[in-house]
Amino acid sequence: MGRKITMTGSNARYIEHRGYDAVPDEDWEILMEGDEAEYQEHFYGPSESIAQKRTEYGLTELTSGVEKVRPFFWSDSSMAFIFCVCRDCFNYANNMSQFEREFNCREGLVSNTFRNNPYMYLPIDKWGQNGAKERVLRLVEAYKTAIKEHSLE
Repeated sequence: MGRKITMTGSNARYIEHRGYDAVPDEDWEILMEGDEAEYQEHFYGPSESIAQKRTEYGLTELTSGVEKVRPFFWSDSSMAFIFCVCRDCFNYANNMSQFEREFNCREGLVSNTFRNNPYMYLPIDKWGQNGAKERVLRLVEAYKTAIKEHSLE
């Protein structure tokens, strides 16, 4: 059953934010009766360049890749950046908490790192232009390379 959205107030606004892999609704009706009523729709997810390069890897490959890039780590929070690479490049579909359990991280590590680095909500190919440090970008590239090399073995 579709949704019906009626906007009647003065300067009424409806803003919808859709996350990664959201399926847009086709069967809904929007009626805008208010003065200057406004409807906005925003989509957040990996850019097309990342989405086209996504490949699915198993947990074994993803966790073994971490050991290969340990020299690039500067603290435990480096694992949060690994989470983003898994999410954006290797079809890792689990949430942050599950990632922390599967990769033996301290509880809350990933979400706390996200709070301190808001660019992490963006696809990784946008990080450089949004303030990511060079060490983060090096770690991302090293991990992607390690996973791809492991899959060739």
